[in-house]
Amino acid sequence: MIYKLNNKQLRKKMKEFGKTNYGKSIFLICYLPFMISFIITLILFLNLNNYSCTKYFIITMIFTVISFSLGNYGYYRELRKFVNK
Repeated sequence: MIYKLNNKQLRKKMKEFGKTNYGKSIFLICYLPFMISFIITLILFLNLNNYSCTKYFIITMIFTVISFSLGNYGYYRELRKFVNK
């Protein structure tokens, strides 16, 4: 079980998972939407002098937080499956 590992063992398992092709692809799938929305949020933040940009900025901030949360959930779910093998 992943929760019974100490910090050193968990880091070792995360490195092993990250070195596999499956781990790399899961990382990319889980965190790519977050990175794209974060970049869009930064671009909109630099253009806040316009009211329409303010609306889109708030929407992209919400999407960024949601995509980060879902990305974490998906990545650690797959990591848990890898550790339990």
